[in-house]
Amino acid sequence: MTAPRAAACRGADIETFFPAPGDLVTARRALMICGRCPVRIPCRRYALDHRERHGIWGGLTEETRETLIRIGPPQALAAESDESDAEDLVLGVQTKVESFY
Repeated sequence: MTAPRAAACRGADIETFFPAPGDLVTARRALMICGRCPVRIPCRRYALDHRERHGIWGGLTEETRETLIRIGPPQALAAESDESDAEDLVLGVQTKVESFY
């Protein structure tokens, strides 16, 4: 996937989104870039749909994506695509996963 023109990561050092294990400073920098990105949701969907195993995509760390894939979408979200409910679910999972950092 190439970054769309509106992507906040466009032009950023690619290494920022693939931090070394335990490099929390770089990971947080990537998450801050993703946090202000207007194409965060499509990027996140791409990473989840394609089971991207490495890096930070759409504001999700590898651990958060693994957790979201493992638990799957709640039944209500599987039946209807409500982006705000999905974002709330992701934020909840991401907060729990990242509290271990």
